[in-house]
Amino acid sequence: MIYFQKINSKSEIVASNIKEGQDLSGYKTREIPIENGLIILFTNEPILTKNSKIFKLVRDISSPVIDCVLKDMNEDFLEKIVSHSHTLKKIQGQLKQKIDTIIDNHMFISSKDYAEQIGIVSKKVSENPELVAETLIYFKKRIFEIDAHILSFEILHLGGEINLDLRPHNIRRLIMNILHAFEDEINTSNIKPIFEFEDQYAEINKITLDYKTINTIFYNFFDNTFKYAKPYSKIKFNFLCRENRNFEIKIVMNSLRIEKDEIDKVFILGARGKNAKKTEGSGIGMYVIKKALELNNFKIEVVPDYSSMELYDDQQYVINEFVISGHL
Repeated sequence: MIYFQKINSKSEIVASNIKEGQDLSGYKTREIPIENGLIILFTNEPILTKNSKIFKLVRDISSPVIDCVLKDMNEDFLEKIVSHSHTLKKIQGQLKQKIDTIIDNHMFISSKDYAEQIGIVSKKVSENPELVAETLIYFKKRIFEIDAHILSFEILHLGGEINLDLRPHNIRRLIMNILHAFEDEINTSNIKPIFEFEDQYAEINKITLDYKTINTIFYNFFDNTFKYAKPYSKIKFNFLCRENRNFEIKIVMNSLRIEKDEIDKVFILGARGKNAKKTEGSGIGMYVIKKALELNNFKIEVVPDYSSMELYDDQQYVINEFVISGHL
């Protein structure tokens, strides 16, 4: 095995594949001077420790390889940061625009103190309580979006270290609550959600899950749905329970065609189908969905029906069935 440390000019470790507390006593080391620092290699491989010429060859090729890998890792991480930052800035802009319809900074220019500001806002609220109520509901939806993006980022970079609060939940009500955050998208796209199972059935067959991660799953799923689903179509939800207490949530929609050789890649980080390239996206959402489901011991698969293929606005659409399965 070969381990490494990358040291900067201040003698700080800036990258390493050595775990904290790992015992490397007995390992042979080689230092590779690089610009603004050095790379230290550690190995216990006999062919390397006993043959300095071979170790020298490994040393000579290690520096560019490690730098290349670290560069790709940093670029990939930066791309994720930029993607999340863009979304959060967009939501922040939406919140500011909305609050400015009730109060803006110009209203406070002549106020003497905080108490006077309270009076100004109270007067504005009493003049138009319906606008204030609508704004508060809007804020609640956008805060839900922010929560989903923050947790998505944690899933990307913390993985299994996220604490779960597993409790029984009515899956129909949970999905419907999340859909409320997408009312604007539903109205714009004219996509109609249809539930093919009753609330009573979902209440009797509650699923034990972590509410915040499942919220993030369906937020990302619906975010993708309203990007890739065919306008003026339907999205159907069904929920089936078996005698062995296994369940399936089936979500069927008319959305962009996923090619056969792309089915196994749908949930890979950064992967985007060729038919989705015209639509804005980062290839993060489906990966987060799969990882968050795995945290709850659930899994997901997609089953396209190619016989349903149709063209709309020069795009290929088919009926795609997404199946989430697990144990109650």
